[in-house]
Amino acid sequence: MADGATTGRGASLGARFAMAKFRPTTLPTTLVTRFVLHDRLTEGAGQRLTVVVGSAGAGKSVLLSSWAVARPPGVTSWLSCDEADAELRVRDRAREQALQLRAAEWFESAGDMRRAARHFLAAQQADRALALLQDRVVPDFLHDPAIPAALDLSTVDPSLLADAPDRLLALATDLLLSGHAARGGEYLDLLDRVQPPIRPESRLAARLAAMRSFHYAQIGQLDEAVGEALAARAIQERTRLQDEWNAAVPLILLRIYPCLEDLQAVEREAAAALAMPELTEPAKLVLVPSAQALAWFESGRLAEAARAARAADEDARRLGFDQHFFAVDYLRVLAGLALERRDLDTAEQLAERVLTITERRRPIFEFLALLDRAGIWASCGQVREALTTISTSRPGRDRVGSAGEGR
Repeated sequence: MADGATTGRGASLGARFAMAKFRPTTLPTTLVTRFVLHDRLTEGAGQRLTVVVGSAGAGKSVLLSSWAVARPPGVTSWLSCDEADAELRVRDRAREQALQLRAAEWFESAGDMRRAARHFLAAQQADRALALLQDRVVPDFLHDPAIPAALDLSTVDPSLLADAPDRLLALATDLLLSGHAARGGEYLDLLDRVQPPIRPESRLAARLAAMRSFHYAQIGQLDEAVGEALAARAIQERTRLQDEWNAAVPLILLRIYPCLEDLQAVEREAAAALAMPELTEPAKLVLVPSAQALAWFESGRLAEAARAARAADEDARRLGFDQHFFAVDYLRVLAGLALERRDLDTAEQLAERVLTITERRRPIFEFLALLDRAGIWASCGQVREALTTISTSRPGRDRVGSAGEGR
């Protein structure tokens, strides 16, 4: 902290704020010391990072303060901050980077590569961050229901990645999977200009085609999405690639073919996905049956759609994927089924859940959810509101290309 900072009335707000961050929480007079937890914290002090987890108001700060007070003088430093605080970076960038590095290494040791990558970026170690993402970004997305915070790209110069196309693709993929379609597409475009060009029969070419397909699908250019997905599959088959990214192709196609009302293709891709030994449990139990449920619902097979959607909902809740992108299709089916039985309140609530997941992140699915909600409002007699929703969603229709035309 800057010399001369005070906490008196004449001190600046910034100085008083900074002092508060470097002081432990004031202990209550009725404090009951939790010696067992103190012992665990002392054991953790010998590690690079120890994380104390608890809900708001559980007493985490009081526990740490009481432990710090009980330790010998000079062996414990205190810093309190949250994501909204930029002051730490201004006042002690070296310390912040050291903390970010320790967090990154802890997440890496725990196998959480996407979060580790974000902390490596914050620690100014972009190379280590992108090396982690290179192979793990797609498998981790298929395993983990939590979407990490957006990548801080201020430390990454995309032009410097031209000599490392694998890492450039990893960066684009993370952006796309996190719901940043426009930015992710820009990074994909940079791969067209790398020298030497990407070998057409390579693992990288197959991965690039798969992510181009995903990008096209997100913005509603469905014919292009199908073409890129089939191109990726052809490379995989010709080169006999064994890659954890291979499952991406049928899973992407499973989100496209219901929009194209191609039930046979949905069944074919569902069978292909389920036959893959590397397919994750969430994809197998949530994404695949959700796509099937949507296709069956659109084709009038309501009983089958209801069974599949309810099973997917149960598994999604158990696995923590009920607020994930994977949940969109089965939630739309459940909303449609509620509308069929005139349970308009439930239908609207489910449509709003879809919008919460997709808004500003998944253009094609946000647009379809807006249309679903408009249909529900029209059924309630709120025709003007329904027409307003369709009118205000026109920019979304422009973003999602040809997919909106049939709707």
